[in-house]
Amino acid sequence: PATGQVTHYTHDPKDPYSIADNSITAIIADGPEDLWIGTAGGLSHFNRATKMFTNYSHNPDNPASLSENKIASLYMDPRANILWIGTWGGGLDQMNLNDMLHMDPQLATVTHFRHDPNDPSSISDNSIWCIYQATDGSLWLGTQTGLNRFDPITRTFSRYTEKDGLPNNAVLGIMEDYFGNLWLTTDNGLARFDPR
Repeated sequence: PATGQVTHYTHDPKDPYSIADNSITAIIADGPEDLWIGTAGGLSHFNRATKMFTNYSHNPDNPASLSENKIASLYMDPRANILWIGTWGGGLDQMNLNDMLHMDPQLATVTHFRHDPNDPSSISDNSIWCIYQATDGSLWLGTQTGLNRFDPITRTFSRYTEKDGLPNNAVLGIMEDYFGNLWLTTDNGLARFDPR
């Protein structure tokens, strides 16, 4: 029942089960009960039953850890049970939630997609503002330097920028309409993009 009560969850350096950081940047549901929370200090998973957080962070000694602690965006692919993590400066991370080891931050395997200036099929930028999955299953990413489409078969990216007609390269938000057009929010207005 509604009580009007507000509960605060803050980082406590003495409590390993508190949230990773007080600067919260993204939040999404993990099923009907739990939450994934992106912070400026890593990724947190909140278990509503125990009221405890499990925290994931970048570990320079573990290449399978998060690529960066500053999380900018999150997206849960319900079809594949994949958590997509957009970082600020570390590129795009992918965590397969079908792998039971994902529950342990020390054992979880995170796949990284980073910008490579020598590879035009890599993601265009390592700072990911937003992640959106269209009804056809394609994954779209808004970055600081353009719109990207991820191909899950080839694991490569197609890039769209001002040269392709975008009003600005900083794509901050993505939404799909009934007709399959993508609506993009940018630093220089709103754009409708037909991906077909």
